[in-house]
Amino acid sequence: MNRSLHRLGRKYLNKKKFDTPFKKWNIKKGDTVQVIGPLSGKDIGKTGVVKAVLRKKNRVIVEGLNLRRRNIRASDEIAGGVHSVESPIHVSHVSMVCPETGQLTGVQRRWLEDGTKVRVAKVSGALIPEPEWERKSPRPEGGFSDTAPEAVLRKTFEEVTLENGSLLFHLEEERNENIPHRLKSRKST
Repeated sequence: MNRSLHRLGRKYLNKKKFDTPFKKWNIKKGDTVQVIGPLSGKDIGKTGVVKAVLRKKNRVIVEGLNLRRRNIRASDEIAGGVHSVESPIHVSHVSMVCPETGQLTGVQRRWLEDGTKVRVAKVSGALIPEPEWERKSPRPEGGFSDTAPEAVLRKTFEEVTLENGSLLFHLEEERNENIPHRLKSRKST
């Protein structure tokens, strides 16, 4: 095998690859989940609250589970040293916990009579409430449009109109006959 191709292949083989993101997500930030599945370790069977959802990587971070030791630099809020930090877990390795029975359950979506879409536990048929969470950065009070209506309607240009394919300047400036869209140079005057 050619050495240059081998080097190129090794470069791409060692690169970490992620699956395509799921389109439908039943687990949200603030839900109670239990670690299940092919993972082996001390966290199987433990329950916790979802701290963050990483949709692009198909992973969730659960409070107090899947802890790893990390070296952290000192800052104003945190003392430096070795700390335990939660690591992401793949979504297929966690399962929702039914709020009524406490058993592992799947999640369905159903429409109520008033037209709202809700999550329902498959085991007991109980409604799973939407978790409460606070936005990190508050939205502006005026909404997304921050430009005042007076500023939008204010006229900030001089009148230049297009008539018969040529520009008309209302500032009494002379146009060049060869190039009608340019003014005559001021050097000649």
